[in-house]
Amino acid sequence: MKRQSFFAGAVILTVSSVISKIIGAIYKIPLTHLLGPQGMGIYYIIFPVYAFLITFVSTSYTLSVSRMVSSGVAKGDMYMARKTLYASLFLLTIIGFILCSALILLSRMVADLQGVENAHICYLAIAPAIIMVGMSSSFKGYFQGLQNMTPSAISQVLEQVVKLSVGFTLASILMRHGSLRGTMGAIIGITVAEAVSLVFFIIYFFIYRSRNPLPKRKESERLISLSYTIFKNTFPFILTSIISPLSLMIDSFLIVNILRNIGFDKYFATALLGLNGGVVSTLVNLPTTLSSSICITIIPYITYSLSKGDYPSVSEKASLAIKVTMAIAIPCSVVFLLFSPHIISLLYSSGMTGAESNISISLLTLASFNVIYISLLQISTALLQAISLSYVPVISLSLSLAVKIVLEVSLVSIANIGIYGAVLSAGISYAISAIICLAYLMRHMSLSISPYRSIIAPLISSIAMCLVIFATSHILSGFMSHSLIILSSLFTGGMVYVVMLLLTRSFTKVEIQKVFRRKELKKA
Repeated sequence: MKRQSFFAGAVILTVSSVISKIIGAIYKIPLTHLLGPQGMGIYYIIFPVYAFLITFVSTSYTLSVSRMVSSGVAKGDMYMARKTLYASLFLLTIIGFILCSALILLSRMVADLQGVENAHICYLAIAPAIIMVGMSSSFKGYFQGLQNMTPSAISQVLEQVVKLSVGFTLASILMRHGSLRGTMGAIIGITVAEAVSLVFFIIYFFIYRSRNPLPKRKESERLISLSYTIFKNTFPFILTSIISPLSLMIDSFLIVNILRNIGFDKYFATALLGLNGGVVSTLVNLPTTLSSSICITIIPYITYSLSKGDYPSVSEKASLAIKVTMAIAIPCSVVFLLFSPHIISLLYSSGMTGAESNISISLLTLASFNVIYISLLQISTALLQAISLSYVPVISLSLSLAVKIVLEVSLVSIANIGIYGAVLSAGISYAISAIICLAYLMRHMSLSISPYRSIIAPLISSIAMCLVIFATSHILSGFMSHSLIILSSLFTGGMVYVVMLLLTRSFTKVEIQKVFRRKELKKA
């Protein structure tokens, strides 16, 4: 079996993430126009609870299964690698069914506590997706452990395409019955997308199995026993992964109720939550999704290198992953800081009132630095998990969550701050957690990180990019529409940023040669 290199795997997942996020943006922008801030507010009341529940069956198990499979492959035990897949499917189907049933039974009570009583029908629409996410996670972990990122990349794009087509169509049809029904249509699109993704993985696996048969062998470990081992190995990952969606779920309970207590009516409070979650968080999460792709890719490769005792390779991959993460996060943070009015105007102006647009601009400006904090937190957490220090992210994220809740309750309750308090408290909590994780990582791993190449060079390149954006927009003013000016300026600035990275020597010649080798590009 041929394995993809780390560079090819990273390129595949990164490109698929870019495509997925573009499709997601294409979906979210008209969806925001269709549902309005209130409908998106309902969406972001429902989604955090769903995101919290799928934490127990998704990424944590994907990472754990990929580590176990990768370890088996390094030892030449392909039989145990495949047995790990079967055991994880058995385990996650059971857990998914339990969580799905619990959400259905408790949907009305949860919606009442969130202050949007009729939203329970949306929980009924999304509950079956939990089972399908769990099963898909098993397949993702198996193929990533085999260092084959292609199935995960294809499924990622496929999900977005189905969600876009089905979700928007149903939302448009049901919107005539009100924003609640329209939101339910969009949520049904998520369930259908997860079903299609699962079917893809099943078909892909059967094709792969037929082409890579294994000799029959007497069972060395029972399925239930191996399932328990997977659960035990995954538990630290779950503790880490659960905190971020738990934070979002707490927001869905706290923010609307706090805003109502200080004088906002229910509809405007829900709309403010929709602007923060549906507009600002969507934009901030775009660059962090790219760094997330690097995190997903890095774990099985580091596990494989550790199993082989190749510690220089571990250090090299970890250092490069951090550098690439910073090269993505810094320019995006600068663009959000300086050009938030242009971005909101380009994407959302026609679907918002002037007041809503101004609020979104202010929220995005405040959240701009969160891109750096979240990206650093993601990559440092992934690296700590890869070297079996999962307890560190658990402690740091728990501490930051406690800080966030205290700050959020205090700041949002102040009438002159309101929803802005949610962004400020989130940024502070991300920064605290990222600093703790990076400190532990640098203590336990030999990293070759140059402050100049990782921070100063990307910052210089970002400043040059912004100057080009300003100049281009000024030159093109009067020759084309406002939207085309913004798009052209951002594209030109992006090209200048890439060139400046090369001129400032942010990446060494060896790193560039490794990434752009013909063989690696062909695989990607």
